[in-house]
This record gives sequence, structure tokens and C-alpha cells, in this order.
Amino acid sequence: MGAQLWHHEAPWHLDPAAALQALQARFLAEKYDLRSLLPQHLIWARESVASARAEGDPYGLVDLYEGQVRLLEHFNSQPVPQDAQAQIQILRQINAISGQGISNVLDVTGISEKREVFTAQRLTDVDTIRLVGTLRPTMAEACNAIYKINEELGRGECVCFPVYDDAGGHPVAWYFVGNTVD
Repeated sequence: MGAQLWHHEAPWHLDPAAALQALQARFLAEKYDLRSLLPQHLIWARESVASARAEGDPYGLVDLYEGQVRLLEHFNSQPVPQDAQAQIQILRQINAISGQGISNVLDVTGISEKREVFTAQRLTDVDTIRLVGTLRPTMAEACNAIYKINEELGRGECVCFPVYDDAGGHPVAWYFVGNTVD
């Protein structure tokens, strides 16, 4: 499977890390219900152990799957935290076994000045002009630049930049464009 492009608008905050956290909290609330997801993942992990054992464990995966069962039993024995970032950490841990992360914006752990896997690079003014075509892009201009930006992104990489009102004077949002690892 190849990396998949994703892009999201985040609410404006002076600090892009705060915007990222707000975006992730909204995305988590819209797409995930840990109260039902955790028990289902535990069932799947137990099925994986049983299947690997039934096949004689030819790939040596029983220990790995048993570790996943223990992790999921632990999470299922506790109340789901209210804090969005704590819930995202749980999702990251239960998806770590796949090696491809969660495969969306919830994989992004922070903001950086350079491009790194699972970190959003805040575009410099020069890079914003080069990739988006203007220093103060509107939402429409940001959306039109998605595929040009994606041409430069590797697996698990992400960039972010501010988006401005139609007059180009006031920032109104952050825009995040990234790729999954898978």
C-alpha cells in the first residue's frame, strides 16, 4: 500500500502546536470512540494469538500478539481518559504493532522547523511562496496547493502554514498537509 495524502484546516492560534492539538481533538471526537474501539481491538488481538498458535507460530508472532493482548487488557481495565491527547497516545500505542501508525493527522506529534516523520514542518516564508504561490494564502489558495505540496512530501511527513482571510491581512486558520506512512 502507498502513502495516502491527507489535509486539514485547524483553528487559528498563534502557536501552531496549539492549532494542531485543537485539530486532533476535533478529529478524534469525530472519528473515534475508544469505549467501543478498545474492546474490539482486544478481541482481534486474542484472535491473532489463537490463529498464530493454531498454525504452529511459523513466523514467531505469538509473543508479539500476546504483548498486544496484555496492553489492550490494561487499557480495557481502566476508564477511557477524557483528555484528547491521552486518548491519542492510547491509539498510537495500540496501532504501533502495525508499524504504520494510525494513518492520519493523529500520527503528528508536534511542530518542527525541519521535515521529519510524524512532525509537521512549519513552512518558512520562502517555502510558502514557492509551494503555495503567495506569502499570505487564502483557504482557496491553500486548497489549490495541496497536490504541489504533496509532490515534495515523503511517507509520514507533514507541513503546516497559516491561512489568511480573503483580504490577506489576518490569519484565520492553520493548514496541515501530510502523508500517511503506509
